Amino acid sequence: KEPVHYIKRIIGLPGETVCIKNGRVMINGEYLQEEIETDPILNPGLALEEITLGEDEYFLLGDNRNNSEDSRFETVGNVKRGNIVGKAWLLVTTLDEVGLIK
Repeated sequence: KEPVHYIKRIIGLPGETVCIKNGRVMINGEYLQEEIETDPILNPGLALEEITLGEDEYFLLGDNRNNSEDSRFETVGNVKRGNIVGKAWLLVTTLDEVGLIK
């Protein structure tokens, strides 16, 4: 069976504590100021309670937060660094808006 690859945003880094309260992501007790606009998260999943990431664990979320299979769910959970295989480097929103991702 072919492996399945997903594009997700890294939200939590090793050693950080992640949770979702009031539809928003919190990192180490502070609301995350995101560069993208997202809808409030309706289902915090596992992140309803604080999750402390291990030394080689990352917490990932999809940009379409209410229709994404990501670290909030047991089928994905925290992701080990060795399972991250790439990095997005180009953003295309319209034909007029193309740019590199920092």
